[in-house]
Amino acid sequence: MSHRRRSATPSTSGLRGFIQDGLDACRNTFARHQAGVGPDFEYEFRLRAKDDTWRWFQCRGWITRRNSNGCGLRMIGTQADLTEPKEAERTLTYLVGLETMLAETSRTLLAAQPEAVDQALERVLGALARRLDVERACIYALSADGQGLTATHEWCAVDIPERRLGTDAVSVSGLPRWMKTLRHGEEVQIDDLNYLPGAWGRDRRVLADQGVSAIVAVPLGVGARLAGCVVAEMVRAPREWCEEEVRALRLLGDLIGAALERRKFAQALMESRQRIEHAALFDPLTSPPNSVLLSERMRTAMGAAMAGGRSWPSARWIWTDSSH
Repeated sequence: MSHRRRSATPSTSGLRGFIQDGLDACRNTFARHQAGVGPDFEYEFRLRAKDDTWRWFQCRGWITRRNSNGCGLRMIGTQADLTEPKEAERTLTYLVGLETMLAETSRTLLAAQPEAVDQALERVLGALARRLDVERACIYALSADGQGLTATHEWCAVDIPERRLGTDAVSVSGLPRWMKTLRHGEEVQIDDLNYLPGAWGRDRRVLADQGVSAIVAVPLGVGARLAGCVVAEMVRAPREWCEEEVRALRLLGDLIGAALERRKFAQALMESRQRIEHAALFDPLTSPPNSVLLSERMRTAMGAAMAGGRSWPSARWIWTDSSH
């Protein structure tokens, strides 16, 4: 990440006009050094540049000559621009937090039971959206015929209204470039909707109707099939998405796809077991319980009666096998 150097020009309104915060702390630190409490003076602060951005600086110095009363007469020191190191440190902290969140997401989705996958998806979607500092995040499912995208999960910032859940499916015919990109396994990254090229005209109209200013979407695959997409949006202003943010969203899409695939497999396995049990216990022609289930229910009833201290009278049981 590179940054151009900017000159820091103070305004005419004095120190309070160009030191954003900590002016009193700066004065107190200098006063302590002047009083002989500390061996030197060191303080970090921000200055306003000509383009109205804020840049970090560090001042270091020490008094080299004092009068008989101990007051400073001469001081030397240095000033260094710390903007790039500070931004690199902030970026590193951000990325470490992002990776930690993704690791927790992976554990959450792996531990989720099939019936709890939806609740887990809501939690991890919100966690990533807050970490990325986006205004809306959604999971869209592609219809079975591949003609519509429907929001299944939505997270919104506090002051952003929910607009995706419970609405009609978005027709993919209005998103030709969007769908072509996703079907190729690539992500859609739009920093500013107003600067989309002309080939994206139909997509831009649909996204504008959705209130989107900036958006990034990654494909959501279940097995080898495109099942939808995971989307992060900005509503009020454009945003330049960084590579690490897109990669994190891509990893989330892979994790969600794997969780949905496991749920699909678990549901298919459960249905298969139910069919096998039904075939073993019910007559395949007429559907009533067969002799196996009848014997099992008789043993259960007899066991319950004997466990309750009741005597079981002698009886004879006769049933007719209607399948022959």
